[in-house]
Amino acid sequence: MKSVCALALIGLSGSAMGQTIDGQIIESEYQLIWANSEGTGFGNNRSEINGIWAYCDATTLYLGVTGNMQDFNKLELFFDSGIGGQNSLRSDNADVDFNQLNDKLGGLTFDSGFEANYYLTYTVNGDRNEHYTGAAQLDAAGGGPGGFQGGGAYVDGDQIAAAGANGFGYTLGTNQSNTGGVADFGNPNDSDPALVSTGLEIAISLDEIGYDGSGMLRLAGFINGGSHDYVSNQIIGGVPAGTGNLGNDMMGNYIDGSLAGIDFNNLAGDQWVVLKVPAPSSLALLGLGGLAAVRRRR
Repeated sequence: MKSVCALALIGLSGSAMGQTIDGQIIESEYQLIWANSEGTGFGNNRSEINGIWAYCDATTLYLGVTGNMQDFNKLELFFDSGIGGQNSLRSDNADVDFNQLNDKLGGLTFDSGFEANYYLTYTVNGDRNEHYTGAAQLDAAGGGPGGFQGGGAYVDGDQIAAAGANGFGYTLGTNQSNTGGVADFGNPNDSDPALVSTGLEIAISLDEIGYDGSGMLRLAGFINGGSHDYVSNQIIGGVPAGTGNLGNDMMGNYIDGSLAGIDFNNLAGDQWVVLKVPAPSSLALLGLGGLAAVRRRR
């Protein structure tokens, strides 16, 4: 278990969703869940994941994915938020990004025990002046709701206000100005990825991702090629040192354009992180006295 996002204590109500979500992670108000240590195989400062940050209030998960995106490469995020879901992605899910969720991502397999209940994707163009997002509910039997969620012209700090696949919504803010973090594959780090504080920031309703407050809330994800069909080595949870791009067959090759050859069980370690766990009984007893320990956006 990599780390956790602090669970809201008794007495919290409402959400900070109306506060600024702009891609600038305020480190004193988030918890660092995981930092990357593997240089990107997609070209330095072009598409990389530096770290995962998170915190929660009573109704909303706040998630930071520091780093940057470019060239219409895709950030693919998967939430394991409840019972059911998909360990291997089906090919009869909602039509997201011209049906690429089904045609290209269908067949990809997560680590044993990780069953994705919700999918969110984000992309930025080569000039970093357009961005888009889509999302889908991933039902065990397929066929859940989802589709394009919004986007358009972009400058650092811009937001996308998405209705959400399940109608509860999310706000996505982004700042793609990062020039530090992990370096090119095979080279030393430019700087400490844990110190990068810009990237993608998401405020998403816990109802939207189907989390009811029981069990673990886990996140898997990676940077993918522009057609959702070529997995980089920028994978949440980490990869063994020296791992190159996975491509679509775990060996960096491009064969048939689908990711059916990707099985994260074939990589050492967990390709996911824990964002949230049930509150320990000792914390629940604190009630309002524990509010000072909870970080809130100001």
